[in-house]
Amino acid sequence: MYSALVLFPLGSEVRQFGHSGVLTKLLNDGWNVTVAAKVVDDDLRNQLDSRVRLVPLARAQLPFMYFRIAGVLDKAHARKERRLGKTGWQYKKSVAKNWKEQLIFSVEDLAAVFVAVNSAAFRLGGDYEMKLLSKSLTPEWARLISDVCPDVILLNVSKAPGLLPTLCAARRKGIASVLLYHTWKDVAVAGRLSPVFSHLGVWSEAMRAELLRQNAWLRPETVTVVGCTHFDCVGRDDLLIPEPEFRERIGVNRESPLLLYVASAPWLVPEEERYIRLLTRAILEGRLPKETQVVVRTNPMDNTGSLPEALRVDVPQVIVARPNWRWDPKINWCFQRKDDLLLYNSLLKYASVCVGVPSTATVECAIADLPTVNIGFDLPGPAPSTGSLRAFWDADFYQEVRTTGAALLANNPEEMVNQIALTMRNRAIGRENRRALVSAQLGVPPHHAASSAVDLLRQLAAESVARLTR
Repeated sequence: MYSALVLFPLGSEVRQFGHSGVLTKLLNDGWNVTVAAKVVDDDLRNQLDSRVRLVPLARAQLPFMYFRIAGVLDKAHARKERRLGKTGWQYKKSVAKNWKEQLIFSVEDLAAVFVAVNSAAFRLGGDYEMKLLSKSLTPEWARLISDVCPDVILLNVSKAPGLLPTLCAARRKGIASVLLYHTWKDVAVAGRLSPVFSHLGVWSEAMRAELLRQNAWLRPETVTVVGCTHFDCVGRDDLLIPEPEFRERIGVNRESPLLLYVASAPWLVPEEERYIRLLTRAILEGRLPKETQVVVRTNPMDNTGSLPEALRVDVPQVIVARPNWRWDPKINWCFQRKDDLLLYNSLLKYASVCVGVPSTATVECAIADLPTVNIGFDLPGPAPSTGSLRAFWDADFYQEVRTTGAALLANNPEEMVNQIALTMRNRAIGRENRRALVSAQLGVPPHHAASSAVDLLRQLAAESVARLTR
């Protein structure tokens, strides 16, 4: 029937395309599915349908000038967005490693000032960027495309420079290159797109409108609301551990109410144990139910061990539930393993409340109907990467959480404890707010996005085949 080449440069694709059922649905429909992954090993094979063909992701060779032009255009775009009132929130600001990089970044910053106010310069820069991409297809990538003969190329990240020459070449050949967005942050932080994608699958009408606003060259009919298959794995009864077995597995008492704390990456919020101490103190003082047990889910990309060690020494009664993820920081390769889906869904199901820094976990909690309290105050000690925790709450990608009231914002420790106590007494508090967030943020209901994505891919593959056979 049809053939799909699915690109795995980061690992997040494992859950979004694998665990969600997208690849299996394609295979069941008779598709040939090839996954080109950064790392091909048994760990990855165990996460995917056994019928998937796995090949290594080909190496990329982009010229020095491409990165400079793309850097200037991205910075110019960000400047224009800030003038429109956007917060300028960043994943992790690039830091120069030496004086040469410092000089390069400074030149890019100066050039971006000019390009941001000169539409002709911005347009010329984009044309030059595409010219460089069109000349950068490697023989290895060309052979892979020739071997797979895909009708659709699928990926979930817009800023993957090494893949862009291939997408550029594929589009010229009439092959549909489809981007299914993994995170809202990619729109808020990296909204400028290179015209290499033939179609975009977005979460909601709000995300669609935002992308069309930021990229005037996009044709509206090429941006489709399909929901987010990443969240199809959340809130499912078939992905639960029975509660007695779950409690025994993580080491909590049979009847204790559970307070789930979802930790951040240590480079975003260092020494997060400061906030967890506040919770344990509130329990000891009786401001929260005495039998409450705190369960800390450490960040999947935290391989330092510093948070669990600090908790072991300071508050040993806290239960640490480490995620079972693959994380290779040297090559930026990260994914959630199958059995961790069960653990995480069970935590969301059996906990009474979730506490933590504003994050995507709020959407997952909303799907699972778990009350969420977000921390919006700073404590003495090292500052978060954003300067303050409130910056996470005020970020552009968090607007719908703020608008719907799906999470409570704690502006000080006393308010945090009071909000937790309130929601622990009645988990139904804020239920309509959480439903409103799910409806607003995910244009396709949870557990239906995989089918929606497959329908889009089938349509685009049929159109691609029709064009090639004319």
